[in-house]
Amino acid sequence: MKIKEQIRLIQEMREMTPELLRMFGAFQQLPSFPADLHHRIDLFRDQIKCWLSDVRKMEESTDCMPAAEAGRRDHW
Repeated sequence: MKIKEQIRLIQEMREMTPELLRMFGAFQQLPSFPADLHHRIDLFRDQIKCWLSDVRKMEESTDCMPAAEAGRRDHW
């Protein structure tokens, strides 16, 4: 897979993440929601937050590249 395709997929996943987290929160608000699922969702939510942090760092490091900077100037 090409780097551009990988970056595009990561960006699309990042854009979907807030909705995914809202859905998990809604599930947890359901009456009689099992406690073990609460725990599993909380763990998964923590993993997602770490993943988002890693993605943010990757995007920031990519932005520091001269070609990316030049592309941003040309784009705007």
